[in-house]
Amino acid sequence: MSDLKDKVVEALQMLDPAAKIDVQGTGTVVATMVSGSFAGVDEAERQKRVWDSLQGTLTVAERLAVEFVFTVTPDEAKQAV
Repeated sequence: MSDLKDKVVEALQMLDPAAKIDVQGTGTVVATMVSGSFAGVDEAERQKRVWDSLQGTLTVAERLAVEFVFTVTPDEAKQAV
């Protein structure tokens, strides 16, 4: 599973190398990507960017094991605490 986690991190870092990425889970994974590049971008576009990157990097089986990717800006992350 750590191989999948590493692949998810690599795929998301291609969008923003400075992003903070956390991937959790066993069997299936959930990721959180905190990136300033999401500022001013609606959730649908954020998800499109993320899943386009995952699709270009992961196999179908690996993508099916990714339950969700939370996409937040640094300001949104601070508000959630």
